[in-house]
Amino acid sequence: MQLLHRSPPCSDRPAASCRAEREIGVGRVLVDDWAPAFSPDGTKIAYVTNDGDREIAVMAADGTDVVQLTDNSTRDSLPKWSPDGTKIAYEIDDGDKEIGVMAADGTDVVHLTDNSTRDSLPKWSPDGTKILYTSNDGDNEISVIGADGTGGVQLTVNDVPDEDPDWSPDGTRILFTNRLLWLQRPGILIADGTDDRTTQQQLLGMFLAAPNPMWSPDGTRLAYVQTGIGVMNATGNGIRWLTYSRDDRDPVWSPVPNSD
Repeated sequence: MQLLHRSPPCSDRPAASCRAEREIGVGRVLVDDWAPAFSPDGTKIAYVTNDGDREIAVMAADGTDVVQLTDNSTRDSLPKWSPDGTKIAYEIDDGDKEIGVMAADGTDVVHLTDNSTRDSLPKWSPDGTKILYTSNDGDNEISVIGADGTGGVQLTVNDVPDEDPDWSPDGTRILFTNRLLWLQRPGILIADGTDDRTTQQQLLGMFLAAPNPMWSPDGTRLAYVQTGIGVMNATGNGIRWLTYSRDDRDPVWSPVPNSD
């Protein structure tokens, strides 16, 4: 098992030594690399490299075989592997953020969105056919588009920002929060790719915040943080408090045990 994290380049050495190492290419120090993402099979890592312009790169999980996938005037960031590992979705920022997809080797680049809104935070559906993202034309809304660029639909039209969308494990629902003043309230909508917005369901009361709710692996429950760690059914009922301290945060579900 491996854990990725970002650390300051050359944080353990004097600045002069750090600069010299960068200039002559010695060692394994990366220049402001961030947003790492393992490929589904765990053999590769996609990440953002920034030496003056953000680009997408891929390397082997042991840090070797570095390949820069993009090389252009736009700021490319937040790579996300498709479930089968053959494609990478990412943000393209040329002054107005868009969503792009490319083959895992950097070829076959497709701009999925091309509009006046700021489109960001792509997330693949579990079956790899759709990409969920946040669009902003002054207010964050949740949109979905086919991985081939067809069938784009804005799923929410609300008076408050809708944020943090995440697919349910079976790909039929989308968990999100909408922000009222300083509160992040969890809700669920049906991710059927239609223009039907009547399926939104607010899970907690108007003034009950629960930022960053998380699906259980089987999609039947949600974990969230409020005045402690709570869980509830994905239907919004069955609330149960696991802890009661405001200092408790960042819950993580254990994996479903292997039945083999």
